[in-house]
Amino acid sequence: MLLRTSYVTDMSNPPTSITVGSRESPLALAQTHGVIARLQQHWPQLQCQLITFKTLGDQFLNQSFAELGYSAGEKQPLDKGLFIKELEVALLNGSIDLAVHSGKDCPTQQPEGLLVTPIGPRETPWDAWVSNQYQTLASCPPGTKIGTASVRRTAQVLAKYPHLQVVMVRGNVQTRLGKLEDGTVDGLILACAGLERLNLQSRITQVLTPTDGFVPAPRQGILGLEIRSNDFSLQTLIAPLQDAAVSAAWEAEEAVLKAIGGGCHTPVGAIATPDLLTNTLTLTGHYLSANGTQQSQHSVTGSFSAAALLGTNLGKLLTDDLASILS
Repeated sequence: MLLRTSYVTDMSNPPTSITVGSRESPLALAQTHGVIARLQQHWPQLQCQLITFKTLGDQFLNQSFAELGYSAGEKQPLDKGLFIKELEVALLNGSIDLAVHSGKDCPTQQPEGLLVTPIGPRETPWDAWVSNQYQTLASCPPGTKIGTASVRRTAQVLAKYPHLQVVMVRGNVQTRLGKLEDGTVDGLILACAGLERLNLQSRITQVLTPTDGFVPAPRQGILGLEIRSNDFSLQTLIAPLQDAAVSAAWEAEEAVLKAIGGGCHTPVGAIATPDLLTNTLTLTGHYLSANGTQQSQHSVTGSFSAAALLGTNLGKLLTDDLASILS
């Protein structure tokens, strides 16, 4: 994929008017409006028109991510781009100039002619336990119904708490919270970042970190801005939002996913923690079997400049380790 990881040096004049694309979910819109506001702080004359899209991932809400391809008429499950394909088509045909994505929704490969730029700052990358009954996941009695549509979160729950019941819950954040209120589930696992961006952080009952067995999805909490790769004026426009540490973390975590060959139905987590004094990353990866009975977790450290190689090496280590456990 094309990925912008350093500040743009092109000094062409940025545009004064752009069309921005977003999914129509409340979270996607909150993220997009936040990016527009930040761009307009840097470029006060900038005018932005917003166009919303319903993506494949927003349809067929009764199916898991692994089943979506079949629902859409494909011969195999769709593993990449479930929430961004329609926006990429609009970018390529010129209907929009910029799309705002959640980092964890971005595939590792994109259509030729498009460029993704990670921006900072990164929101809280961890998962959140949300429940009206149980203060911690560990306190849940056998049979407690845990709502999530993520194969990673499902595997991590089953690995640590095999006595709990995982229930597939999809839809926007408000829809999933509704499943908690109506008793469909006893608790939910959501991204802290999404709750924070919706000003719903008060709903977080427990923050789940790697010490709790929950390494987050690669690039969780990071936003990516997608543009046409030959649109140098847009590169100038978004350059002030870039952050070297966030870009290095994105690159390292994405490389783990790419090395494993992972996507929406691969139980893999990766999180890079930067040290700004030394310009190094500590990268942790977690790869599990779908039922959580086998797992591999390792951490490595390296420089920002070697982020991709660091992630590739860790991904291969996790793959080889899990293969040896399963053999």
